[in-house]
Amino acid sequence: MPIWLLTIGRAAFAPVASLWRYLAADWHRMAFALLIALCAFLTLRLHAVDGSRDDWRDKAQGYEAAAKALAEADKVADRVGLDTAAQTKGTIDAGNERARAAAAGSDDPLKSGLDSLRTEGRDQGDKAPR
Repeated sequence: MPIWLLTIGRAAFAPVASLWRYLAADWHRMAFALLIALCAFLTLRLHAVDGSRDDWRDKAQGYEAAAKALAEADKVADRVGLDTAAQTKGTIDAGNERARAAAAGSDDPLKSGLDSLRTEGRDQGDKAPR
């Protein structure tokens, strides 16, 4: 090992070695130093936990906002679906009434009603009602 590295190492660790000798001379000093080290560790740990708690709170608030937006979108979709269903039901009921009217004065009411419905269905083409 190069001599300059040993010299730098001794110069860097000389204060630590003198502090260790000072603390090891009396058990009261050592206990007090350990208590300070424990408090420092717990403070750092509390800071880390507090930071992650803030992250979790932000995530939870984001999830809550997304759930509210989803609930609102679900309500809107339900309203649109009910409106479309009512409109489709009205169209179907109107077609059924026209078929009944066509069949009312006929000799063969079943054939007249079905012919009326087929004529309306032919006009729609391949498109399903929406």
